[in-house]
This record gives sequence, C-alpha cells and structure tokens, in this order.
Amino acid sequence: MAEVSFGQTFAQITGSSARPTFELQFSQIQNTLIGRLNDEISRLNDDPIADIKLRRLKAEGQKLIDALPVVDKFLLETRNSQIAIQGISDDLSNLNDFLGADDAVIQSEVDAFIAQRDAIADRINNLFIFSNVDIPNFDAVKNFKDQLDSFKALTPVVGTKSVDNADVTAGVSDLTTRSFNAEALISITVEQALDLSLNIQKDFVDVDAEILDVESVAFADKQIQIDNLKADAANLLQIFSLAFDAQASFAEDLASALRPQVPSPGSILNLFT
Repeated sequence: MAEVSFGQTFAQITGSSARPTFELQFSQIQNTLIGRLNDEISRLNDDPIADIKLRRLKAEGQKLIDALPVVDKFLLETRNSQIAIQGISDDLSNLNDFLGADDAVIQSEVDAFIAQRDAIADRINNLFIFSNVDIPNFDAVKNFKDQLDSFKALTPVVGTKSVDNADVTAGVSDLTTRSFNAEALISITVEQALDLSLNIQKDFVDVDAEILDVESVAFADKQIQIDNLKADAANLLQIFSLAFDAQASFAEDLASALRPQVPSPGSILNLFT
C-alpha cells in the first residue's frame, strides 16, 4: 500500500474546502458592497442643495410661464384700442368738414354732422379700458372716454360756423387733440407691454438654460462619484479574489511539497526503496 502523508491529506482537504467557502464569502461580500453602493447612489441622487436650487429655478420659470399669457393678452387688447382710437382720431379731424366748406351752415349739414357725431360717440363708448399692474396705461382710454358726454352735447345749428357754431367746432378740435394725445400714450403702453413680453421670454430662456446647466453639472458630478464608487467596489472585490488565489496556490504548493517522493521507474533509487 502506498504511504499516505497526513500533511499532504490535510493540505488537500483544506484546499478543496477553501473554494466553496471563499465563493460563499465572496458572494456575501459582493452583495454587501452592492447594497452599500446602491445606498450611496441614492444618497448622491438626493442632493438637497441641487434639489433646492432646481426647485427655485423651476418655480421661477413657472412664474414666467404664467405671466407671459397675461402680458400678451394685455398687449393684444391695448393694440386693438390703439387701432380703434387711431380710426376715431381720423374721423374727429374730419368731423367739422361736415358743416360745409363755407361759413354758412344749413340743415342738411347739421344732420350730416349729428349722424357722424353719433357714430363716433358709439365707437368711443365701445372702447374698453385694459390694465396691468406691471404696465402703466396713463388712464389714456379712461380720460378720453370721460369726454364722451360733452362730445355728444356738441350739436350744431343752422347759421354760421364762425359765430353760431364756434363752440361746436372748438369742442371738436379739442376732442381731436385729446384723441391724438390718448393715441400717443397708448403707443407708449404698447411699447412697454411688448418690452415686458420680450423680457419675460428672455428671462425664461435664461432660467431654462440655468436649469439645464445645474442638471448637467449635478449629473456629471454624480456620475463621476458613482463611477468612483463602482471602481472602489470592483477593486476591493479584486483584492479579495487575488488574496484567495494566492492562498489557494500556497495550499497546492504545500500539498505538493508534502506528497511522498516516489523515484521514477528505472531510477537507481528504486534499489533503495
């Protein structure tokens, strides 16, 4: 019977049992590292500073989104008022012409004047007053409409323009000047509303770009840290694996060294065994 070495047998048993034990321990360590890695990734994703900044920027962006339609609606309405008053100004500047080219005023001219006056008065009455807390409108339309009753009271008579209807023609001229002033003030309001609309759009683009920048930077930083965590975990697992391989190699070498030495067939040493 071949000689059996206790040391060799023990080394072989130890080496054989080491692999399953290591694989179990390696799996446990791997699962633990994965769990810790997931916890760290979750912690990185829950960056309170970046989240607060993003919430603030998004709230600011939403405020701009909500404000833009209001301003644009006011801009459209004010432009419509501007166009309406421009038409009224043109008709007022021609109203006195209905009294004729000469100084004499006859009944047909009186009737034509009154009909045109009433038509203009209806258009003045139909003007809407729009306002916006962020845009001054100078009360241009309101002040113009306040003249409506006095305008409707301008009633010419048969006679002369220079004497009998002097107050009428003067009243028309005065309201015409007021309409031109209202038109000029509304033009300023339109320009300011347009500027505000453009500024809101510009501010939204800036906020949106800042949101994208914050998200990009935060993602890049998180990705770098996550990659580093993954690399650290991989390196640690590699160290455990290399340590086991070294231990297993040592056990194999030990078992080989403890194996009884048997001379090769035909060797002269067989004579002494």
